[in-house]
Amino acid sequence: MSDKALGSQQEIITGYVDQLIHELRQRSERSEVIDMVRWFNFTSFDILGDLAFGESFGCLGSGLMHPWIELIFTSIKSVMDMQIIRRVPGLFSLILAIAGLQQKQDLQEQFMFCQKKARERYTKETTRPDFRTLFYLLKNSMAMQKLRQEIHATFQAEAEITMRSTQSMEYLHAVLQEAMRVYPPVPCTFPRTTPPGGAMVCGRFVPGGYIVGVNQLAAMTSEKNFKDPLKFIPERWCGDERYQEDSRKAYQPFSYGPRNCLGKK
Repeated sequence: MSDKALGSQQEIITGYVDQLIHELRQRSERSEVIDMVRWFNFTSFDILGDLAFGESFGCLGSGLMHPWIELIFTSIKSVMDMQIIRRVPGLFSLILAIAGLQQKQDLQEQFMFCQKKARERYTKETTRPDFRTLFYLLKNSMAMQKLRQEIHATFQAEAEITMRSTQSMEYLHAVLQEAMRVYPPVPCTFPRTTPPGGAMVCGRFVPGGYIVGVNQLAAMTSEKNFKDPLKFIPERWCGDERYQEDSRKAYQPFSYGPRNCLGKK
């Protein structure tokens, strides 16, 4: 999706952000304990639902996760387990044989759900934050204070905060980049298969048909690539001379190339 296409959806995205703030304020006034992780997820999936299907999943309004989304989270959590199980001879095939029928049924249900929502989307008009970052800001009061100062210096009212107006906020982007460096969104690798004739990977020849990948967490918290790798220091993205030798090429939280993750926008 291009920047222009994303810009055309700004009103939709801003509407859900406003709804999130409204819900949080109401609960704060009642002195409720708020699970920020869950509410950020509500917002993300309501936005995705609206953009993809023309209607949200209703998470923000109900304060509950849609059952289909719960299934997605369950599947994501099992990815790392399955990568380990694959390395035990025969165990992966056995588990697939046992769970195959249920898995097939779950996939069919997901497909039918998407198909139903997509069809509904076609009949409608076509003009229609990250919790880990918050965690690190709460743990680093100086970074939080600098970000607040930048926000207050840039905006006089909430209505001024838009996708376009935040593009020039250097420290805000530094905070987001550093949070994703210290704790990348995807804990595993982005696997690629070498072509039949093999390929040169990091200066070494890898035969064809091999699966290769770079572990995000290992690469972005390695002393070989970043100074003070385990520390949350947004200033490294703002030209701080202490971090001029950091290997920026190792920072690829959204994968690399023309098919990198849309979330980068």
